[in-house]
Amino acid sequence: MEPPSSFLAFGTDWFYVAVPVLTLLGVLAVLARRSPLPKPAGPLRRASHGAAALTGLPPWCAGPLVILAGALIIAVQGFLWDVAWHIDIGRDEFLFSPPHVCLLLGLSLIGVAGMVGAGVATRDTSPADRVGWKVDKWRVPFGATALLVAGAAAFGGFAADELWHWAYGLDVTMWSPPHLTMISAAALSPLAGWILLAEAGPRAGKPLFRIAFHVLLAGATLIGLSAWQLEFDLGVPQWQMRYHPILVMLAAGMALTGARAALGPGWALITMGFFVAVRGALAVLTAGVWGLSIPRFVPYLASAVAVEAVFAALRDRTPLQRSLAAGGGIGTVGLAGAWAMTQWWAWHPWQLRPADVALCLLAAIAAAVLGGAFGRVIGHRQPGIRAGTVAVALAAVLVAVAVPLPRTAPDATAEIRTSPAGQDRITVDVTVTPADAVEGAERFEVMSWQGDGHEHARLVPTGPGRYTTEESVPVGGRWKTNLRLGHGSHVAAIPISLPADPAIGARAVPLEPVKVADFQLDPDVLLREATDGPTWPGVVGYTYVSGAILSILVLIVAGAVALDRRRRGNGWIGGTGSLVGRRVLLTGASGGIGSATRDALERHGAAVVGLDLVGGAHSELTADVCDQTAVAAAVDEAARRLGGIDTVIVNAGIGTPHDALAAPDPAVRSVMDVNFWGAWAVVAAAADHLVATHGQVVVIGSGLAVATVPYAGVYTASKRALTGYADVLRMEAGDRLTVSTVQPAFIRTAIHDASTAGGVGLDGVVRCESVTDAAAAVVTAMETGRRELGSSPLTTAELWLARRAPGITDRVLRRRWQRRAANRPTPTFIRLPADDHADHEVSAP
Repeated sequence: MEPPSSFLAFGTDWFYVAVPVLTLLGVLAVLARRSPLPKPAGPLRRASHGAAALTGLPPWCAGPLVILAGALIIAVQGFLWDVAWHIDIGRDEFLFSPPHVCLLLGLSLIGVAGMVGAGVATRDTSPADRVGWKVDKWRVPFGATALLVAGAAAFGGFAADELWHWAYGLDVTMWSPPHLTMISAAALSPLAGWILLAEAGPRAGKPLFRIAFHVLLAGATLIGLSAWQLEFDLGVPQWQMRYHPILVMLAAGMALTGARAALGPGWALITMGFFVAVRGALAVLTAGVWGLSIPRFVPYLASAVAVEAVFAALRDRTPLQRSLAAGGGIGTVGLAGAWAMTQWWAWHPWQLRPADVALCLLAAIAAAVLGGAFGRVIGHRQPGIRAGTVAVALAAVLVAVAVPLPRTAPDATAEIRTSPAGQDRITVDVTVTPADAVEGAERFEVMSWQGDGHEHARLVPTGPGRYTTEESVPVGGRWKTNLRLGHGSHVAAIPISLPADPAIGARAVPLEPVKVADFQLDPDVLLREATDGPTWPGVVGYTYVSGAILSILVLIVAGAVALDRRRRGNGWIGGTGSLVGRRVLLTGASGGIGSATRDALERHGAAVVGLDLVGGAHSELTADVCDQTAVAAAVDEAARRLGGIDTVIVNAGIGTPHDALAAPDPAVRSVMDVNFWGAWAVVAAAADHLVATHGQVVVIGSGLAVATVPYAGVYTASKRALTGYADVLRMEAGDRLTVSTVQPAFIRTAIHDASTAGGVGLDGVVRCESVTDAAAAVVTAMETGRRELGSSPLTTAELWLARRAPGITDRVLRRRWQRRAANRPTPTFIRLPADDHADHEVSAP
């Protein structure tokens, strides 16, 4: 049986599809053979364990990174091949052309990498391992989550492309919603892969492989963020020319600053070198092997040098200052170097006006702030850039992209005269009315394309409103020859010669010696395959691309935030500890949260003295916080041992369930004594030390201080009182010390033993987090000085919502409580109404 003609039509082109795919499969097969797992395990799971044995990384990280590396190589090859194919040859005659198959396989493998990460983490990690998010029974690493969504979005974009073509005809643009979805998903996936690698820990893996993966992911990030430039690189942009330098500045700011912030000196240059090597090899493949137009990319050399110089000169400044300065270097020195490169290398040399330079500088600085924050998280360092600053930087990126957005056609007419210049070639003279309509244009040319190549002939002025081509251009056959203008917001064209296209019902535009026509929007001329169609596919398409890109970005941001919390809780240090020099008195140091907090603080470099009612491994001092005399003596002793106190963490607390209708007994009163009065006593005893150093008080409250449950009356009251005390302390002494409140979610520690024994535990009512989450929140509070935060970003969001919708929060928690309590006997301490009888079973409300 012979292969279908669509397969045979491409001949040896399939070789370039088979080689990278078979190479990846071969690598996975070799890794599976090295796996310590027995053979009944799935091949990808075994390959992940084989990769772990080779690299020293965890299986849930090593396997997906190998697959992602292959996916990105296959996808970027298919991407460059496909876009160059469309520009030089035209639209595809077959859906499953070699470039499309490369793209489809590469994009699908991005999702496979995420699936493997989730599957292996779920199957092969113990409950004690802290890996990713726990989703029902699944463990999904932070980076794998974004890879899953990116792969699904890209695959969906490939399928949606057929719907788009059905509704609006065939197109040869990168910018339709399905194409933009696929490009963006692949472009952002290296960021997700970088998060996946960082989640393994700062020193995970063998050094050689860890460095190799960092090189791969840093370079792939720069390649990915440069993907939106490809039509400019290939000389057929369908948007304003001013977008090209803006896109270059965004990619340089994010990737080069991120690499330098994450990995240290030299990494901006290493990232740039990887980019040049890969894009250079692909340029040779595109032009030298496939015979298509060469992609003339900007190499980022000046930007990389500027980033390295700024970081070296400002090594003692804050992360934000270094990122801002790096963005300034990219937006000035880097922009100048890129401009110089385009003057002899690019298809269209840049012409930068003051407004363009301002937008480029804005884009570079904003992207560098984002890259600096992301890079420091990847490098397991304190970000040093607040969330509000990151939000402002994101808004600035949107401004830089949105300002040039509208595309218009000038109110102008051109008289086009053509002259033969050899076989099937012409020169062109153009007279524009009004004469100043195209003066100072960034791009004014005659372009021929899709005739098995593409050529440009720049128009040079010969008089007022009069221009002539410097070279001849081809016409006839399949060549499409157009007059093209790029001037500010004007992106316009006039067809000179177009062949008939029966497949789409398009008539020929014959070559005429003299032609007079108005300028029209460039996409209307270049994309003549496109047709008008129903509105709903466009609405669906743009909604899909917006939702897909936003979802991927949200998951990358969420992964970075969660990774930073994991760093704080685990004490991961990529450089100098963020709390070196901090002298901390920690109460309740022997409890679950106290022990985890002390461990995390010490790993981050803080000196800690623990205080508790009972001694232990984490408590040097023993005192009852309800005894002010004992507290004062303990504080003085802690100050003597530490050489002073600049941070007090009031964590000591107890809890007991009680019916709110019953009179408070001594156990209930002791909760208020310890949780509220005891905390106040400790802060008051340490006040002189704290004020002397402009120190910090970190109050450990509770999520129940905001959203409560039945029978937690005294605990809720004590934590609400403690939160109120922190607010008043901040108001009175905020100019002399910093006050932060950490509100942990439900954490299974001894403080809940009495409630569980009494039948009113919180299991099944609210989410459960770990002591490591609480410790991470304390470290966050000490690093940032934030006013209030939950034990995780999700808890912080829940507290924010609970304060703004208390009625809804109460109803949700009450219903959960009722479902949990429906099949359990009423706790004996609950006071029943007087008319209840012993034989009448009453469930807890």
